[in-house]
Amino acid sequence: MKFKNIKVKDLIIHLILVFAYPIIKGIVSDNHLLAFSDSCTLISMFLLVAGILNALYLKGDFDMTGFIVNRSFLKNQEELDSYLRKQKEKREDGFNYPLLCAILLFIIGYITSLFV
Repeated sequence: MKFKNIKVKDLIIHLILVFAYPIIKGIVSDNHLLAFSDSCTLISMFLLVAGILNALYLKGDFDMTGFIVNRSFLKNQEELDSYLRKQKEKREDGFNYPLLCAILLFIIGYITSLFV
């Protein structure tokens, strides 16, 4: 992960969205800390899968698949070199927010599970 590409505004928005359900679940439940910890762990597992797929995308592993889809279905006659260059330019400023949020959620879920 390139931490220089983190945008604080985007990170705060992602964290608010990610923590919304565990906080609400913790407030509504009878056992507040256990519900919070369980929902943090569950959501972190889903975000971990999304983060791994996003990491593959940010590395460019899906570029050839995208080129084939553009070439066959969209009838785009762009050359491979220019397509790969455009995709690389798109990914330059990207950051893997789902993976970072998954790691943070998992750590917080683990820490809160120690106090249950």
